Amino acid sequence: MVLPTGENTWFVNYASSEDGQKNNWKNHIVDELVTYIDGNYRTVATKNGGSISGLSMGGYGAFMLALRHPDMFVSIGR
Repeated sequence: MVLPTGENTWFVNYASSEDGQKNNWKNHIVDELVTYIDGNYRTVATKNGGSISGLSMGGYGAFMLALRHPDMFVSIGR
């Protein structure tokens, strides 16, 4: 189980924060985090092995990411 904290990001990409920092949370989770997990841990690196879940704002992020990437996740939890 991997539990990234997204702070107040809603797990979406947006141009920059108030202090100018780029925040590409969707890209980070979908492109980098899932790839890292599959490359470094014993996982089933297919759609049938992918699930995503979250609490509160993370629940929104889980649903949004899974619905936008149905090729990656077989189940969604909240």
